[in-house]
Amino acid sequence: MLQESKKLITEAAQKYMTDNGMSQNEAAKQSGVNAGYLSAMFHGKFTTKVQGKDTPIGDKWFIKLAEWCGCKFTKQYWKNIATPQFLEGINALEVAKTVNKATMIIGSTGAGKTNFIDAFIKKNPQYTYRITISSLYRLNDVINELGDKLSVDFNNGTRATSKVKVDMIIDKLININLNYNVVPLVIFDEGENTKMPLLNMLKALYDKVIPYCSIAIIGTDQLLHKLQKLRRNSIDAVPQFARRFKAGTIMLSEINKYTDFKPFFKLHNIEDGLAQLLTNIADNYGELKDYLEPALVYADKKQQSLTEQLFRIMYNMPKR
Repeated sequence: MLQESKKLITEAAQKYMTDNGMSQNEAAKQSGVNAGYLSAMFHGKFTTKVQGKDTPIGDKWFIKLAEWCGCKFTKQYWKNIATPQFLEGINALEVAKTVNKATMIIGSTGAGKTNFIDAFIKKNPQYTYRITISSLYRLNDVINELGDKLSVDFNNGTRATSKVKVDMIIDKLININLNYNVVPLVIFDEGENTKMPLLNMLKALYDKVIPYCSIAIIGTDQLLHKLQKLRRNSIDAVPQFARRFKAGTIMLSEINKYTDFKPFFKLHNIEDGLAQLLTNIADNYGELKDYLEPALVYADKKQQSLTEQLFRIMYNMPKR
């Protein structure tokens, strides 16, 4: 990475940190950049001492810092748009950041849920905590990650049980509200991967913190199907969980690709023939990006305009 790019990234990160009233320790925590590296970077030093020798700080740390503060240091081919689903998701999170409440945002695959979460957190980094629920996560994985993001020291607990850890998390969220007069927001992304132990934990979290904190669960309609199935099977706690989130459930608009894709085509100067082809083969925003972004890069590298014919050649599709 060029020195100019490193300088651009660190300057952008410092501005972002200052604009959002963060300490350097908070910036290191949120960005995931090694605190020692970050201190050196902010002092204009792009090397660190390793066994007494000056060693360059790896490019990966500058890339992480750029992603955190939204600094674009390479050419951006794909351009995002405030789609109807994006605006609905942002509005729901803004309400949750203002009023203590439980929110469940449901949107189809490829509707841009990750995109609006990223945009919201970029604008509201303070006291907003996001956990992406992997299908491989166990309850303790979620608890540990949330505790880490809240800077809760579980080693101070008398017993390292899940209940003790959750109680410490609850205390931290309540203290944030009381000490700083803000509404902390905990976002659980990819909620369709939620398992029963986590549902029980979320119900307990709701009961303790909802007067002080907001909780948002974001996922596909698979989450609703899962809850309905568990409810039919008379699984304990599911009706209580569903009751707590029912009033805050937001259903994002369904994508109408024949109208919702058009702003992307206009922004990226896509000719009519290729626009029609993309509308036929892509079913959502995610798929549209998966097809179109590599094609834009390919055309740029070939120093050609992106046409339907070039797109067909790239994807080995029959020519018209």
